[in-house]
Amino acid sequence: MLKDALDTVTGIYDELSVWMREQDSLAELSSRLRHVANEIEGRLGDATITPEMLATITAHGPSMTPLVEPLQVWTSMQSIVGSTLIRLVGSLRELDATNVRTRFLVALARLHATMLATFIAELIDGGPDAKESVPAIWLLTKALRQGLYDMEEQTGAHRRLASNTAWNIDQANSMITIPSQVLAMWKATAESTPLPDDVAALVPQISESVVDYTGTVLRESTELAERCRALGDQHDSTRMTELLHHAEDLAVKIASQG
Repeated sequence: MLKDALDTVTGIYDELSVWMREQDSLAELSSRLRHVANEIEGRLGDATITPEMLATITAHGPSMTPLVEPLQVWTSMQSIVGSTLIRLVGSLRELDATNVRTRFLVALARLHATMLATFIAELIDGGPDAKESVPAIWLLTKALRQGLYDMEEQTGAHRRLASNTAWNIDQANSMITIPSQVLAMWKATAESTPLPDDVAALVPQISESVVDYTGTVLRESTELAERCRALGDQHDSTRMTELLHHAEDLAVKIASQG
């Protein structure tokens, strides 16, 4: 019976190891989530066309209209775009935190399985204190049962949040795609047109803080959305559930003989 119990717990450990390897992609995804969130948040305050910038350009008359109108499009939208991106940052950080908790629960369950195997091995060895392992075997089996429940709940919640995050990214991108394209055309026009010195001095600032910024947000957040949607189905815990049921039955028998 004890050999059966040890083999069963080893099987649980192996199942958890598979589950643990699946978390590697979550760890890398968390790194990308933090990077993109920091990128959006850190540069958002600079992605602004000020009235002073527009006044500098319009002061040179109607010939500047092709440069003014695209900037006015961004000016009319920058407040709502900013609010949308702030919400997106919150969603990215929430998913990152959920990734961390999901990985923690799997690691904790694997630790419980390791400890359980150690106590069963002590019983098999039959040392003078071996009987003291019996209560720990029962408690750790129960901890594994609770751990499996928590992991299934957590991974389900994680995938729902990942799906919601992908949706939030799509909403943000749909809002800034057209302004970003307009700004990209503005940059191409501004860089290829002879301009007054004061207007020419604004071009690098606007290009970096607004045009390049929106392009970066679109590119990196689109990649994140694809990765969130690619997380796949929830881990199949059928085999581990079967092993855990058997481990619980054996734990009862061990306790009754202790």
